[in-house]
Amino acid sequence: MSEGLTTMIRDVFQARVNWLRGQFELDSLLVQKAAEAICFPSFSHNAFIRVTKKPAATIFEFASQRDFDENDECPHFIREARSVPHAMASQFWKAIQELDLQEIQDDEQLIGGRDGMLVAGYLMDNAVSQSFMFFDDETPFGQYLELIFGLGLDVLESPSCIERFVILSFGHGLFPVRVTSNEITHLRLYHQIHGNQQMELSRILKELPVGIPLLVDMTDLWACQKELYPYFRKISKSHSRLAWCVSSKSKLILDELGVTGANVFDNPDAATEWLKKVR
Repeated sequence: MSEGLTTMIRDVFQARVNWLRGQFELDSLLVQKAAEAICFPSFSHNAFIRVTKKPAATIFEFASQRDFDENDECPHFIREARSVPHAMASQFWKAIQELDLQEIQDDEQLIGGRDGMLVAGYLMDNAVSQSFMFFDDETPFGQYLELIFGLGLDVLESPSCIERFVILSFGHGLFPVRVTSNEITHLRLYHQIHGNQQMELSRILKELPVGIPLLVDMTDLWACQKELYPYFRKISKSHSRLAWCVSSKSKLILDELGVTGANVFDNPDAATEWLKKVR
């Protein structure tokens, strides 16, 4: 591709980034650290993601816009902001600090990529800031985006925001399963799980702690290929203290698995409380 065309692509993209970022002003006087990702995917809605560290807390913000229109005087976004638990926030900022993020110099990086998503990043630490554009998820920039996506999956609660965030993150290649473990292991499944992902799913399930109550949360799971059902049947046999949380869609999966009873819930909080009482 010619240098002129590459420059034009960069300029058009930068104009879109500037417009979208301009909708969300950052009060740098109150912010110690900030990590942003401004995403323009071909497969989903445009999105603005920001994590900020303030004296009192770390805040995760997500906003999704249906269509890009810089002439829209009142652009419509669905938005959510959540406080991040202290331990989770500390782990996130430590991981960000360990990444080797330097500005991409190769213009060709802007016109490659397997997932059809242009991303601009902005990183600020104690008033020292850095901006970058990237496409390739096999670089530290992809790891940067994965850290932000992972944090959002852990803290977002609004169904409409989760739906769009899930499409965005897993469209970019993040595996649609998250595991957190404390007094209760929380296995969350998102989006769709395909047969070609069975090796990764098997690995995750084998690493689940034994002897700790397990919550299998399928609230945001839309579909699962039947060839993966044996893995979930194995969970039922290997975990005596087990609860399932489902939506109307994912309940169909449990029906096909033959899972019924008092340990099936439609609310993760109710499932958690039930597990705390089970001995």
